[in-house]
Amino acid sequence: MAIYHFSVKAISRGKGQSAIAAAAYRSGEKLVCDFYGKEQDYTKKSGVEHTQIYAPENTHPDLLNRQNLWNAVEKSERRKDALLAREFEIAFPQELSQEQRQALLSDLCQDIVKRHGVIVDAAIHAPHVSGGSDERNYHAHVMFTTRAINKNGTFEAKKYRDFSRDDGTKTVTEWRKNFADLVNVQLEAIGSKERVSHLSYEDLGNGLEATQHEGYEVTQQRRRYEAEQQKNEEDRDPEIIMPDVAQANDAIRQRNADRRSDRQEIKGLDQEIIASNALLSDLQRSKAKSDAEHAQQQQIALERKREQMAAQSLVDAHKRATDFHTAFDPNRPDKSLVTQYITDYALLARHGKQPQPPAPVEQPQPTWWQRMTGQQLPPPEQPPFFEIDAIKAIAQSIVEHEQEQAQQQKWQRL
Repeated sequence: MAIYHFSVKAISRGKGQSAIAAAAYRSGEKLVCDFYGKEQDYTKKSGVEHTQIYAPENTHPDLLNRQNLWNAVEKSERRKDALLAREFEIAFPQELSQEQRQALLSDLCQDIVKRHGVIVDAAIHAPHVSGGSDERNYHAHVMFTTRAINKNGTFEAKKYRDFSRDDGTKTVTEWRKNFADLVNVQLEAIGSKERVSHLSYEDLGNGLEATQHEGYEVTQQRRRYEAEQQKNEEDRDPEIIMPDVAQANDAIRQRNADRRSDRQEIKGLDQEIIASNALLSDLQRSKAKSDAEHAQQQQIALERKREQMAAQSLVDAHKRATDFHTAFDPNRPDKSLVTQYITDYALLARHGKQPQPPAPVEQPQPTWWQRMTGQQLPPPEQPPFFEIDAIKAIAQSIVEHEQEQAQQQKWQRL
């Protein structure tokens, strides 16, 4: 399956970042930063498949050298919180060869130069399979300057505003779509039927759930845990556990796979129904009554099977939604449990079958002894029930909490 990934990042001095350090890491080279007086040596880094600088035709030759380019950027930006560069991080479909990856990267970078008049420094990274990385994870870092090249071949005095607060969202959306179009052109050129889309699952309306970004630390912890599971049980370190966000993502991927499988089966049934309809039409024209009746019975059986599958999905969703209220702890909310309940609730709602609160437990009648002694019966414990708005609010708070944790971890790393 062709994958799509396109993220936009900012390299900022205000975050303690250096354009020289970023360029050295992405290119696997040794560069010296004049601004900080520090050498950045990444010559031992493996997996750098290809690097290239793209620039307008009239760019001064000195700026086509990686060290000169990013030192010039550091020198031109005087503010202590200056934005030094922007970066597109893209993933390549596994169907593409090395030559096709480079062609796709070149198309993207030339479009950036043409539209914004900037210098682009790009690098393709191969997956670190020995370190546990997915062998399909070919990706590229596309760094580009925040200032365009003027008619003299040097940097403009002012930064271009395409990614400003007013136009940034529109610009990024256009680039995400543009890259999806470039990928699809490449896939079509190699005869692949796979296609990608820049739209989210929500925008596509396909009912699938989006996973949370795991980041470097979670990915490393996942790999340590998976490596630990390869050992004998008595030799495993019990303190090496799968991160919560990784567990939640695995559960989401499984649910998405189950939904895709169900849809494929239903699609197959639909295709069988279409074939049966065509057969029925042919038999009716040939007045073969017995064959037509058999085809009609086959169609009915297939339709009933599809209806049964849809009905079973509703039954399963209703049971999970019912069990949710006894399993859910609002003081320690489980993200996967909350997400599943919201999905099930939406499915039931589309069929007019929203979960209803259970009937209240009535006060039991006191015994004759309790009446004589005047004992007061405690009120019966009512079965729990959580309204959907409250569950959605909890889901939102979980997401916000995870984002805060991710931001804190990011600041700690910086």
